[in-house]
Amino acid sequence: MRAVLTYLGIFASVYLIALGVVFALQRQFIYLPDGRHADLAAVGAVEHMEAVRVTAADGVTTTSWFRPPADGDQIVLVFFQGNAGNIGDRFYKIASFVEQGWGVLLVGYRGFGGNPGKPTEQGLYAEARAALRFLQDRDVQVDRIVLYGESLGSGVATQMALETKARALILEAPFTSIADMAQRQFPYFPARWLVLDRFDNLGKIGRVGMPVLVLHGERDPITPARFGRCIYEAAPEPKALRVFPEAGHVDLYDHGADRAVIDFVSGIPTS
Repeated sequence: MRAVLTYLGIFASVYLIALGVVFALQRQFIYLPDGRHADLAAVGAVEHMEAVRVTAADGVTTTSWFRPPADGDQIVLVFFQGNAGNIGDRFYKIASFVEQGWGVLLVGYRGFGGNPGKPTEQGLYAEARAALRFLQDRDVQVDRIVLYGESLGSGVATQMALETKARALILEAPFTSIADMAQRQFPYFPARWLVLDRFDNLGKIGRVGMPVLVLHGERDPITPARFGRCIYEAAPEPKALRVFPEAGHVDLYDHGADRAVIDFVSGIPTS
């Protein structure tokens, strides 16, 4: 009996240590930034975009990339990237939108792409609010703004959709919440109760007051397509869901996601 209790004590100690490590390092699991400077020239973007400096309410100044719209009536897509790399990795995604004459703002996060600071949920929201203020200063009307969230960025875009009356909300490979993602990743821990940065998309999406498009890959190994379907079901009308049968997590644009975005936004009646 004493041996059994000893083994149980050892197991409990190891479990609690492992739990403590997971809790302490949780943001390192969530955020995987490429801290190298995001270089316009390196991705061939010099002729298409300009680097702009944006300062959040907490004083952190970050660099985003901006392309003005072709004219004052065109859409401006505000792109919130996922949890890895930096905005330079997303330049390829905007080509079709530029061809439409849209403006694009690739929002740089703190801790990503040579920007100072460390990413957190509230920090990314502060970046997003500063990005929207930047557009306001450039005389971009809010009803011309399309909020676009890629993976982790879906949490940022959804929060901004609660705070502004944009034209539409586009969610690429969204999750229900980081708590759900954490529990899926660490099923033997009470992970959902320990998450600091929650990005509760499912709890917010029903209060979004604009058209919503959800894009997802059926073969997504990171954020299962069932999460995207949950978000779609909870979103208010008008809404649309495009699930690409052969797509995974990062290759939706190889399967026509850009065309789906253009068609959806073009179909929204203007007031």
